[in-house]
Amino acid sequence: MSKESLIHELINHNSWSRNESDAALKVIGWIEKHDDFAFVKENLAWHLTGSMIITNPEKTKILLMLHKKFQRWQHFGGHCDGEVDVRSVAIREFHEESWVVEEPEFFPGIFHVGVHDVPIDAKGRPPHFHFDLMYLWFLSPDVMLSHQASEADGIWWFTFDEAQKMNNEPLLSLLIEKIRNLP
Repeated sequence: MSKESLIHELINHNSWSRNESDAALKVIGWIEKHDDFAFVKENLAWHLTGSMIITNPEKTKILLMLHKKFQRWQHFGGHCDGEVDVRSVAIREFHEESWVVEEPEFFPGIFHVGVHDVPIDAKGRPPHFHFDLMYLWFLSPDVMLSHQASEADGIWWFTFDEAQKMNNEPLLSLLIEKIRNLP
């Protein structure tokens, strides 16, 4: 995927809210202004991340990881590290964090565009923002699960209600609502 095709995908993204539309426009502007520098974490103000939300084909469960650093159940993802194909970043991060080798079925296009503030981290990086492009995958709950111990303390399938009890952040509730409203 090129920067041009990513921008095209962002322009055609079906946003659910004004906030999401604004985030997509900010990402486009950021890429146009910073070119390749938009995709590296050395850009200490803002940078792009790719993430993956996983649901079963019946859209009744969600796969989450217990993030080692944040100690909360959340979706999979990480920094682009210079890669402009953000969907490939999301795939790479999912495979690295989950050790799942199967290739799930993709929902077409970007599923969600978000802006997340990140506090100062253990490596001393100052507070900054992530432009997160999230993709949706459908995966059978029968696949063998494991996890990378340096990234996660576990991964688990949850019903949507269970997931919201484990992580009551508004983003997860929004993602679950979007999944429930898929055809």
